[in-house]
Amino acid sequence: MDKSASSRTLLRASVLALAILAPGALPVAVAAEADVALIKSYVGNWRGRGDIVWGGGTEEAETLLCRMSVEDTAPTKIGVDGRCSLAGGTLNMLGTIAYVDATRRFEAIVSSNTAFTGIAIGHRTGESLSFDLRDYKGDDDSLYDISAQIELNGDAIQMSMRVVNKESGQVTLADIPFERR
Repeated sequence: MDKSASSRTLLRASVLALAILAPGALPVAVAAEADVALIKSYVGNWRGRGDIVWGGGTEEAETLLCRMSVEDTAPTKIGVDGRCSLAGGTLNMLGTIAYVDATRRFEAIVSSNTAFTGIAIGHRTGESLSFDLRDYKGDDDSLYDISAQIELNGDAIQMSMRVVNKESGQVTLADIPFERR
């Protein structure tokens, strides 16, 4: 047997031994690659048009116009930079979505110019990935309880926000479907 054939045989034996001694080790690497590929598939420019319903008793919907840029920022991470405009104001969002191989899970953190900073663990169902972001900096003294949901599903992104005024109980809701541009 020549030296290169012997080296290939040794390499094959090592891979087989690894698979036997550490069951699940190889599928995790493959799963991690697929999980990273899933979040990377959302890199690009997105546009959204949705509604916001203010909790002041008027219950009249106002249109939100949004744009979002998703960039490949690291080997297992994407960056999200978004802006929504409505009559009289702008909402800016900045965040990251990552696959963390050490914990084998998706994680997201999103902050905004409204003092909201939400964090969440992602839940994957097939090719869909969802996050239920809760304000981790919000304290009991804050006037608002803010939450946001983000769902990555095929060639669409859905974002929903809920703002509860703790004093009045008024609830403001926003839903924005995004499409790739």
